Amino acid sequence: MGCGGSKAKPTKTQSPPAVQPDATPKLRRKLTLGNIDDAEPGESPEAQVTEEDRTMLVQLSEQNILDYINADRNAGRKFSLGSKTDMQKPANVPSFSNKSVELQGSPYDVQKNGIGYACKKGLKPEAPNQDSFLILKVGDDFCLYGVFDGHGRKGHDVSNFVKDHFPKILFSQDDFKEKPDVAIGKTFKKLQYLIEKATFMKQIDASRSGTTVSIVLHDLQRNVLHIAHVGDSRVVLAKEKRLADGAFSVNSKDLTLDHKPDLPEERKRIEQAGGVVVFDGAWNHRVYAKKKDKTGRSYPGLNMSRAMGDLQGYHDAGISATPDIAHRTIHESGSSKNDHMDDAAAGAYEPSLSSYELDSTDKFLLLCSDGVWEFVSSSTAVQIANSYPLQEAQRAAEQLATIAWDHWVDEMNGEVVDDITALVVHLKGRPKPNKPAAETKAELQAVPESQPTQINTDSAFQPLPDPDIERPLIGLEKRRVPWKASVGNQ
Repeated sequence: MGCGGSKAKPTKTQSPPAVQPDATPKLRRKLTLGNIDDAEPGESPEAQVTEEDRTMLVQLSEQNILDYINADRNAGRKFSLGSKTDMQKPANVPSFSNKSVELQGSPYDVQKNGIGYACKKGLKPEAPNQDSFLILKVGDDFCLYGVFDGHGRKGHDVSNFVKDHFPKILFSQDDFKEKPDVAIGKTFKKLQYLIEKATFMKQIDASRSGTTVSIVLHDLQRNVLHIAHVGDSRVVLAKEKRLADGAFSVNSKDLTLDHKPDLPEERKRIEQAGGVVVFDGAWNHRVYAKKKDKTGRSYPGLNMSRAMGDLQGYHDAGISATPDIAHRTIHESGSSKNDHMDDAAAGAYEPSLSSYELDSTDKFLLLCSDGVWEFVSSSTAVQIANSYPLQEAQRAAEQLATIAWDHWVDEMNGEVVDDITALVVHLKGRPKPNKPAAETKAELQAVPESQPTQINTDSAFQPLPDPDIERPLIGLEKRRVPWKASVGNQ
């Protein structure tokens, strides 16, 4: 997936045979990654693509994600759910429609997993939805979540390429389980290398197109989150605290910092690499190369300082594909580490916690493209999602996308709306805020497992709550939209 044909098609290799029940189990399949650990993307932009490069790209394209973890017989139930580039002409895909999705592996129950998603096409009839997303779960071992926001004329191809290949390269790393942060760093580096090779082979065109990448790897055994990103698709954590009156308050914590060119450290790095940062006079600071292209125009004009792809900006203007990587032990109220972790393991990942965090519980994650963050604050987004319990995570994502859309229309006079992607990921089961657990349990038992409950439609526009409100939005009437699970009900 994610790779088109090239003029000189490489000879296809046979996919590795499926592991038989009596075979010695291996953690993951190997990629023929060669020595690109030591290769810097862009060292020789016009270098000939080697046969090893072709083999890597063919292997990545022909195998699905689960091929890289099926060899582990102890992995348990596993599934991969991700966006799929629509094959229709962009003009035939309605605005605000959800992007097509593809499920591999075990059945996905939208009510039991506590994971919701929405990936909406913006108000741009001539262009496809350039956002992509990934949700992957492997038994009680780990989960991987990702949001990829493409930009440029072929940004949808680049975001899809990264979405497809990121987990395959990550799971092929020898130190994936022992040193996940190191493996994630290598994966970003190898992907940028392969994007350049795939562009040279004309499988994709990342010359002036690229994508943000924001991923969260949840180590379920250690209960640790590994967060990595380039660009401005933000990851936000919702933290919950029980108050003296028995109610809950919720607070937001940004786990990523948007990579914008006007940040002092980003501007300094860009200028040292030969680029310049210029305010466009309207909304954004943008990155340009000091020289002009052969047509006399400035380029690339990107409003972020880091991204994957964007090869001309990468070579000439200081656009970086190196991610910021962080980790965080999931925190529960009254405990500075998880009960099943030893002191050494907990100490390796324990962050410095504020007084609020020491008495609160990490509840859920939001991974969203800037289609959400342009007009919705992190705090407000958490409040919106917090008004839905775990089993309604899908509705929470749809609601977040709907409110973001409404504010794009309102702020931009209905002329511009970006693509909008929102993932809502619950870290553990929690009852609905301010409702007794027994009542919530009775409600869940009354809901059929096979068919999500429908919700009412109210098309009246409602303003966003004050972004500083830290209490759940219980009792606040919100615009709600009908929804249909994209997997399992067709």
